[in-house]
Amino acid sequence: MKKLLSFFALLLFVCNCGCEKQPEENGYKLERIHTDKTELVMLKGDTDVIKASPVPSTANTVQFSWATSDAKVATVDDGKIEAVGFGEATITVSLAGKTASVPVKVTAVPPADPAFYNGASLLFHPASGFMNDPNGLFYKDGIWHMYFQYDPNINATNEGKCWGHAVSRDLYHWRECKVAIRPDENGAIWSGGCVIDERNVAGFGKDAVLAFYTSYDGNKVKNQQTSLYYSTDGGYTFTPAPGNPIMEPDDYDIGFRDPQIVWYEPMGVYVMTLTRGKAVDFYKSTNLLDWTLLSRFSGAPDMARGTFECPSLFPISDGSQTKWVVMACSLIIDSMKGRSGVLYYLGDFVNGEFIPDDTETHMADFGATYAGSTWNHADRRIMTSWLFEYTHWQGHYQEPMYRTKDWCGRLTTPREIKLATYNGRQILKFYPPQEVLSAASADECIRGELSASQNTLKCDPFTLTFDAAAATVTTKGLMNDAVLKLDGSGKHDVLILRGDYCAQIFIDGGAVCHTGLLSQQ
Repeated sequence: MKKLLSFFALLLFVCNCGCEKQPEENGYKLERIHTDKTELVMLKGDTDVIKASPVPSTANTVQFSWATSDAKVATVDDGKIEAVGFGEATITVSLAGKTASVPVKVTAVPPADPAFYNGASLLFHPASGFMNDPNGLFYKDGIWHMYFQYDPNINATNEGKCWGHAVSRDLYHWRECKVAIRPDENGAIWSGGCVIDERNVAGFGKDAVLAFYTSYDGNKVKNQQTSLYYSTDGGYTFTPAPGNPIMEPDDYDIGFRDPQIVWYEPMGVYVMTLTRGKAVDFYKSTNLLDWTLLSRFSGAPDMARGTFECPSLFPISDGSQTKWVVMACSLIIDSMKGRSGVLYYLGDFVNGEFIPDDTETHMADFGATYAGSTWNHADRRIMTSWLFEYTHWQGHYQEPMYRTKDWCGRLTTPREIKLATYNGRQILKFYPPQEVLSAASADECIRGELSASQNTLKCDPFTLTFDAAAATVTTKGLMNDAVLKLDGSGKHDVLILRGDYCAQIFIDGGAVCHTGLLSQQ
């Protein structure tokens, strides 16, 4: 080894340590140059680079040869490394019979090559197993991190749920990573959210990723409790926080689950949302560890008609004003005629209390979506949802309509949320972000217009028909046809994202959305 280091010196960029350089002697040095402060191959760029150069720098140019110990993990060509799959490998450089090596570790494959994408372009799904709710969404250093409810067994159980993990740079091409969090002594890993601890108030390190979720143990009376894991490598591996679970209900009725976190500047506190059966509770904390109840929101009529799940609270601005949004989902919603859906309320959040503008339930989508969740720490508010594709929509899960022998479950195409006025009232618009539209193919994006003179839009196997007098659009040919109410304007633009399993319909820039299921017969 001494002879090896006398010939090659290693210059490594390591996490939070900057540059660490071995003593140079006459010969050659081997440099590893990262584009981020981690030892992951997946960094800000698509590749890692190793450079070998003479020492001293005035030495003649020489020819190095490169090799990898496992081409299924990483390949190397003239010092340029490309991640291929999960695992560890050794990159070796040789000159005149002498060698030196550098280890590489691949925990996530860079989302660059569409050939590695997991399934249909518009609808993410895991390579194997069962998936449902999106969880813990956050954006950091150019990467969109997406966790999700996951069971390696396609015939999923409540007790087997983990957090799966995928990453993307454009919200269209996704790469699946290793399972992030698995069941532990406190139970299964149910839904929740992530926050980046930019102030290190929890004490796990500046910019640690904190994952809050529901621990589920069916053998306990209080079978839903809030637990916390943290990550110091950007969200790829997690460690349980001491003292889990960190919260449990004082009284248990229907549920105590699905925590999400947001920073609330006016009070200088973090706010957690949790569902409590037919209500949403808000808690506050200054250290992300100790939580105190602030208030409860249960004033909307539809909230008394079904159990709420996956709640979130976030601000949204149109540049002139800022509103606060409470978003959740429910299995029984009258306005959906018994169907499941993602709903929201607009209002203000004042001194820890949500004050809705009215008690009207707004629908984020009138079709087959559930468990909507948005990305934290991004400069935009973007949402994805579970594509709810069950044959019976009254809250009783039966066989899903679409599954393969290997996997089951999909997420909708991400949608950017904007505050807008439509049909004389303030609403949210949900529309695919530009990077998705730029990446999608022409066959996937179908654009059209509906008006009194052009009242039909055909998109095989279904049709949209516009009734100008009633200001409605009726779908025909979907498994979940609907009548959609529009504003009174004369023309309405339409975007349809057409995939193998569903058609995501956006009218008037996403003021009205419907995710329609396509028959596979």
